[in-house]
Amino acid sequence: MVIHETHKSKNIDPYVLFVTLWSDDFEVNHTRKNRNSTWIKTISLVGSKSTNTSRFHTQLIALGNKGTNHDKVNARIDKDLESLKSVNYFYVRQLKKTLPMVIYPLAVLADRPERCALNSTLGFSGKATRRWLYSSL
Repeated sequence: MVIHETHKSKNIDPYVLFVTLWSDDFEVNHTRKNRNSTWIKTISLVGSKSTNTSRFHTQLIALGNKGTNHDKVNARIDKDLESLKSVNYFYVRQLKKTLPMVIYPLAVLADRPERCALNSTLGFSGKATRRWLYSSL
């Protein structure tokens, strides 16, 4: 893990927290399929082996309709995550003090259509598109 140079110069030894992001869609009502599909995005703290199933480590960060464009929401979340990669001070209630912390995404989990949308590979005319039968830049 590389901590930014600005942190080293201030002699700050921050706690490093890893998070995973997950998004998918689901049917709210199973009696009428594809009528009211909902999209959800969560963030989870990567905990120790004893706390990896804790219900307190996962939080909802976005909720919306399946058919709408989520690019603005994902861009905002990416921007917020980028700002958390530098040292920020958070109050820890259990310790009753403020601690320096850095938060890094460990993984972004999504099914194939959402993964393609996040990587901008849904279209077929960009530089990072899926191609068949030949290789190119």
